[in-house]
Amino acid sequence: MTHASHPTITATQRACASDEGRWHRPLRRLFGASVVAATLALAGCGGGGDVGVVPTPGIGIDVAVAGTTYGRVSSGQLIEVAAAVGQAIEFDANEPVTWSFSVNGSPLFANGTTVDVGGVTISQVQFDPSRVVLQSTFDGPALLPIDVVLVATSSFDGTQVGTIHLRLG
Repeated sequence: MTHASHPTITATQRACASDEGRWHRPLRRLFGASVVAATLALAGCGGGGDVGVVPTPGIGIDVAVAGTTYGRVSSGQLIEVAAAVGQAIEFDANEPVTWSFSVNGSPLFANGTTVDVGGVTISQVQFDPSRVVLQSTFDGPALLPIDVVLVATSSFDGTQVGTIHLRLG
């Protein structure tokens, strides 16, 4: 009767066979530590891909009439504001914007324009890249109310637009 021969493992070979995992574990740990270190390094510098990109949180326009804050309008929203002729109305977009305005449905006027609306003069004065003041004065008898629409378009992202509907009475 023939016996199948099985390899015999000596004590020395058995020790080496069980040590095989010990040689791989330090390499795996070193590799894992390298991956963690690289991840942390990239996270510290913003991920490595978007350096210099400034996110736009969205336009937010604060409206103040005669020194009292009236409300805030965000991109895509419309706010209705009422004021008397002669009151200073301040608009602050809190970021650089391009301002334009319309009176009683007229085409949009650029910043710095003065419009005479039959007895009322309306001027838009820009103080800095984010803030304008709308000034109005009576020049004679006027047909009130006067509808003014102000539009602020973000200088960073042209899709960010805030609109204020102002009724002067």
